[in-house]
Amino acid sequence: MKHSVNNLVAALDGCHQAVIKAVHLLLFSGHVSIDSRFCKGCGLCTSACPAHALSLTGALNAVGNPTCTQVRPDKCIGCACCALVCPDGCITVLNAGPVSRPALQSDIQWKGTQK
Repeated sequence: MKHSVNNLVAALDGCHQAVIKAVHLLLFSGHVSIDSRFCKGCGLCTSACPAHALSLTGALNAVGNPTCTQVRPDKCIGCACCALVCPDGCITVLNAGPVSRPALQSDIQWKGTQK
């Protein structure tokens, strides 16, 4: 019984997160600033970004590490997930707040799906 309760709690948590993400994607906008001097190219920020707005580039910083950049600034929702997981603290997120954006199905990508 305990195992099925844990599964239910996990499913509800995933559903709750999906609803919050959908609302945020449609209503909020943000901008990411990455200090490439300190980026070591670990890719944690790209994995954490629910809007898939970040990507590792082929460019190298002064110490030879690949760097991350905001490749889809129009998709950034200003949630700061990328900044929270960055071990180097080189990401700053500016939340631009509510925006007028049409509710496009392409804006919503559920966890585990790729565009």
